[in-house]
Amino acid sequence: MKAIIFDFDGTLAESLLLGLEGVNELAPRFKYQPITNTDYIRQKGMRRIIKEDLQLKWYQLPGYIRALKKVLIPKIDELELYEGLPEVVQALSGKAHLFILTSNISRTVDHIIEKYKLDFFENTYTNIPAFRKHRVLKRLMKRYDLRPDQLLYIGDEVRDVDACRKVGIPIVGVSWGLNDHEALKNANADYVVDTPEELLALLEAEVVKNNA
Repeated sequence: MKAIIFDFDGTLAESLLLGLEGVNELAPRFKYQPITNTDYIRQKGMRRIIKEDLQLKWYQLPGYIRALKKVLIPKIDELELYEGLPEVVQALSGKAHLFILTSNISRTVDHIIEKYKLDFFENTYTNIPAFRKHRVLKRLMKRYDLRPDQLLYIGDEVRDVDACRKVGIPIVGVSWGLNDHEALKNANADYVVDTPEELLALLEAEVVKNNA
């Protein structure tokens, strides 16, 4: 394994509740009911949430995402990383190439990198359309001349699993983000971990194994 790709929201950044605040602020404008049960949505993939809870048509999605990002920008100073994640990133520095790949905007990602002094990432891919991560993963592999088996993706959503399946990249699902352990397991993530300590142990073992 030569490279580790981190999702941002729900994987590194503790953004579930902040994101839900933004979603509920937009409820009157887009005419859906506010979401109050986080356990309920954690068992559903993003496609089902969009269709069943937000009741958005797919042509509405780009405008909705732009509106949501605009609502969330003033909350940027409230955003924190999950406890233990800065240490995970720091421990991996120098052992593999590190990337961030996210639908969030560069302003938010840069703010967090600076806030936590995490200047270990070789590149950050931001503002990616919600269901097109697989296309950016292909571009990343081509640019850095990497095979799928030389990468490992870290994500918190069923859609992350789907994106990795499309390009053959193995994925570690983390259960502290949007989707819970069971949802990630049912989506056939290669690994599912429940704590940053488990994640670091797994990643360090993979680095050692592949560099042996």
